[in-house]
Amino acid sequence: MKQTAILICFALLAVFQAAGKDWETVDGVSVSGEFVSSLDGLILIKTSQGEHVELRRERLIESDQTFLALLEKYRNEIGVQSWPRKVKTRSEVRLYGGPRTFRTDHFQVYSGGMDRGSVARLATVMEDALDAISTIPTGLKLQPPAPSTYFQVRFMDRASFDREFAKVGMHLIVPNQKVRGAYIAARRELWLPTGVANVSLDLLGATVIHEVCHQTMHDWLPLMPVWFLEGFAEYMSSIPYENRMFRFDQSEEGLSAALADRYRTAPAAINVIHPGKLIGGSGSWGNTTMEYLSSLVLVYYLIHLDGSGNGESFNRLVAEVARSKDDARAMLSDLQSIADSYNSKVATYREQLAEYQQGIAEANQQLRSGQRVFVRSKSNGRLVIAGTPAVPAVPKAPGEAPIEKISVERAKTLTLISTINHRALDAMIGQRSMVEFASQMQEAYRKRGFVVNFF
Repeated sequence: MKQTAILICFALLAVFQAAGKDWETVDGVSVSGEFVSSLDGLILIKTSQGEHVELRRERLIESDQTFLALLEKYRNEIGVQSWPRKVKTRSEVRLYGGPRTFRTDHFQVYSGGMDRGSVARLATVMEDALDAISTIPTGLKLQPPAPSTYFQVRFMDRASFDREFAKVGMHLIVPNQKVRGAYIAARRELWLPTGVANVSLDLLGATVIHEVCHQTMHDWLPLMPVWFLEGFAEYMSSIPYENRMFRFDQSEEGLSAALADRYRTAPAAINVIHPGKLIGGSGSWGNTTMEYLSSLVLVYYLIHLDGSGNGESFNRLVAEVARSKDDARAMLSDLQSIADSYNSKVATYREQLAEYQQGIAEANQQLRSGQRVFVRSKSNGRLVIAGTPAVPAVPKAPGEAPIEKISVERAKTLTLISTINHRALDAMIGQRSMVEFASQMQEAYRKRGFVVNFF
């Protein structure tokens, strides 16, 4: 009976949380809205007008304090965590090693000639970003890409960066923009060009935060929609980062600054891709500035403006992908094994071919010079003089690439990933139509003083 009463009480709390309630203080202040989070003695309430109001916990009337305690217990019971308001980072990031290779607790940095002090400053940003991302209640386990036990970072001069990036990352280039850094998933390395003209280490911090987002989510990169990955990375790099603290409670100011500084866009005229086109497209990503801006605006909405503003829509998408991760990763592993097996045969063949060509060259040289060739007798193992040098055996070619097999496995993998993405998007949007979702998105932004226009 007692357990039933508790369940009923929790069910009622869920209704209250969804619909909002009147919160009162002993000072006579009354605020109607949904509970979002609590931190450092303050509770955050989102009103029906979309405003966020802070109240001191100890100033609530007794009945509201009791209700809040039960509500927090309910949220803990069902695993609901609050989106962070501030992330206080560790007091010190220790840098080990040098001068070419440094390590922190989680990162291994190849300095590329950068001095220890500069490495320390950027490594601190990396560790702080990892702390902040880990604090967000997504449920994702963030760890270095196997087989390394550290996140790998490589600093290099601008010329070296451009040369190496041209080999592996041309598809990542944003038109008309100089690349300030990139996470190269194939190499499992974050690359950062240092010594960039007119760009200070402080300005590089936003790039580092963006790319650390990609690096820490390496295992999820093939499974998450690109707009989600880029939008989240842009979101994290827009959060005010002051005195080694990420101020999620100032996310709106950070968004405004990013719109103005990064995208040259005014809050009164934010022109972005319609969410239906962005998330329901064919999967192509043109790497345009407009796509990055549209993804930032959409992800920010999912985290701070949709529902109670506690990241529920964002987390539902992540949770749905996480449920299917093992199946998808197994299929991706099978596909990779087929490719790796053939690539290994090709590599072996190339080595053998190089040895064969070297052997032919040596034999020809011996023939031209008339040099005596000593070989071991098969009968007694003694050295004897042979008339002609031994010609090496021709290596066996690896055969045709298993293109058909790879294509079949790739098609199955892409189909599964597409299915996962569709389920995740359905979980994110819920029972709403895309028209309703887009309309609610515009209205939520309007209440915060932003005018969002879709095309």
